[in-house]
Amino acid sequence: MQMHGKFPKSIIISQFNFTKNNKQYVAFKNCKLKKAESGIRYITFKIQAKNDACISLFAEDLRPYVGGNVLVQGKNYYEIVVGGWKNSKSVLRKDGKQVAECKSKGELNLKNCRTFTIAVKKNGTISLHRGKSFKKDCMLEYLDDEEPINPTHFAVMTGWGSDGYWKW
Repeated sequence: MQMHGKFPKSIIISQFNFTKNNKQYVAFKNCKLKKAESGIRYITFKIQAKNDACISLFAEDLRPYVGGNVLVQGKNYYEIVVGGWKNSKSVLRKDGKQVAECKSKGELNLKNCRTFTIAVKKNGTISLHRGKSFKKDCMLEYLDDEEPINPTHFAVMTGWGSDGYWKW
């Protein structure tokens, strides 16, 4: 199998979105959360990266930023870091402040895609789950009962020594 950087060439052909090791959020086409019949907003995504896969959720429409960088300063957002700190823990932040954390050894893998789902309930609960369902295998959960954000769009990034391939 041919390699592109550290990733198999087949990954590029399969329409994954690429993020560089540059710590900058990027908005891609179709970066909109889905809505379940229950009113839960969610995104299921696959990521192939060594560490530090970050996804931020915004109430703002990010379509004007497609293909460019999204700055989080001055915006209300939730940020989920999967496999941060050398792939040793995952965290959830609100507006840059950490609100939940879990130890997680090896959540990400450079050679294989991993699937996760992020869900936001109407009551302000945001959660990260392993796999394709927001009903099981919860890793992180936070109830934002002060001023919940009602996110509709998301942006992704990698950094701290890792590129990433994303699909949703």
